[in-house]
Amino acid sequence: MVIKKINHHSYYQHYRECCQEIGVDITERLDDMLILDFIICNRDRHYNNFGMIRNVNTLQIEKAASIFDSGTSAFAGISKNKIKTLPLNESKPFCKYHEEQIALIQNIERYEFQKLTGLEEEFNELLQRSPFITISRRDKLVTWLGERIRMLCESKMDTERVFQIVKTAKEYQRRK
Repeated sequence: MVIKKINHHSYYQHYRECCQEIGVDITERLDDMLILDFIICNRDRHYNNFGMIRNVNTLQIEKAASIFDSGTSAFAGISKNKIKTLPLNESKPFCKYHEEQIALIQNIERYEFQKLTGLEEEFNELLQRSPFITISRRDKLVTWLGERIRMLCESKMDTERVFQIVKTAKEYQRRK
């Protein structure tokens, strides 16, 4: 079945409509994916690395697949000098920046972002065990993760606030 995208609908809206057409409510799974990609700064979430689970006997689509293929997260393959520790990190597939994609989330209120407080310390301890990560890279990654978590915790995360985050981040980058 092919469902033609309506010109004035976003790709996000079209994907949700296609899923609804086949009887799968993708909303919560899609929200989870966008939040996780924001937190871990996944730069490579494209249409071939999220999908559906089918029943092996009937081939009927049953539900959204769990999140997979987050290998280009946390600035993997990027030199430490190019790690952006402030917002506006590029993303895929629905918007150019993660900060814009989280504005698509349908039910942001169901997340308890305060529970992420302190995660950067655990991340730091984990990275300290790796012989392949330099101290300066580790420090940048830990700072970056802390900033992402604070952005989520300090805001009400309603649509107005998300757009304010994007606007502030764009203004900051223009001044640099």
